[in-house]
Amino acid sequence: MKMPSVQQTRHLAIPLRSENGFVQATLIVIILLILAAVITLDVISYRQQEAQLASLSADVSALELRLSRVEQVAEGLGRKISLDIQGVQKIDNVFLISKIKVKKYLTGVRVTGLMINASSLVQNDARFRITINDVSREFTVKRISPGSSSRFSVDLPNINPAEATEAEVRTLGASVSYYVD
Repeated sequence: MKMPSVQQTRHLAIPLRSENGFVQATLIVIILLILAAVITLDVISYRQQEAQLASLSADVSALELRLSRVEQVAEGLGRKISLDIQGVQKIDNVFLISKIKVKKYLTGVRVTGLMINASSLVQNDARFRITINDVSREFTVKRISPGSSSRFSVDLPNINPAEATEAEVRTLGASVSYYVD
């Protein structure tokens, strides 16, 4: 058995030879130019995507600022409720109002109902402002246990009972009670 010579196993690829390696050099230059073009296109594409991302990021920041302002304005306005609905109506994330009744009282109206504590904390001296037809009054509910309700009554002068159909109710503040283990 004849062993292959070192010269036969040394070259696995057949080199192209033509006039001092001119074909090999030309192929290498073409491959390098194609590679440079691909890299350039990738860089341009990356920069365009980066610019688009920066633009979108600026748009999102502007929208977040607008949303924050709208939320502040909405929170400051309070919650409109219907005085004709006896069911539960939301005032904010803590308080609900229910069983509202409006009756003529002296020169205006007396509004009565239930203030509901939807939180898990005892609410003490909860202060509210009710506004009907540009007439406002503050009232306090002494204590509302978690998940419970307490009655309230507030008189608003110079309001025709027939025109008292909706009100804005806003929570002004309260102190909370809780137990520490």
